[in-house]
Amino acid sequence: MTFAIPKRRVLQGLTPPNCPMRVAEITTQNIRVEFMSCCIQKISPCIPQGADKTLSFYDASTVDYSLATEITFDVWETVAGGVSLLSKSLSGATITLVNDYTFTLTISDVESGALTKGSKHCEAWVTAAGGERYCVGAGQFKVVDTRKFD
Repeated sequence: MTFAIPKRRVLQGLTPPNCPMRVAEITTQNIRVEFMSCCIQKISPCIPQGADKTLSFYDASTVDYSLATEITFDVWETVAGGVSLLSKSLSGATITLVNDYTFTLTISDVESGALTKGSKHCEAWVTAAGGERYCVGAGQFKVVDTRKFD
């Protein structure tokens, strides 16, 4: 077999390298957030269309969320807003406190299947016991196209 290398050098007799691929189903994505940060923590969750996924948010400075009156996570088509495509909340029992500084939510295969492929915008908010609201994370929410409709 012959391989062309940049600058027009040609090497003969080489065998292509065997690159093993690790295949694993990743159903949980860990996301770092910050409660008292002066800047909003950038987050970037992603999900394939038609897949189940658990997003686990943990506070980088281990802030106690156990006294929070509300925690929300929303996905919109763009950062400019529009209709919320996905909404989860502590009060709606779709967000769970795992421990004092970690909360999780699960996106079902039906919910992810209803999302169109591409980049969306998402935000995670925490309402403290005193009523103050903090955006603990915001950023791109990527939906990966799959062949689920074949």
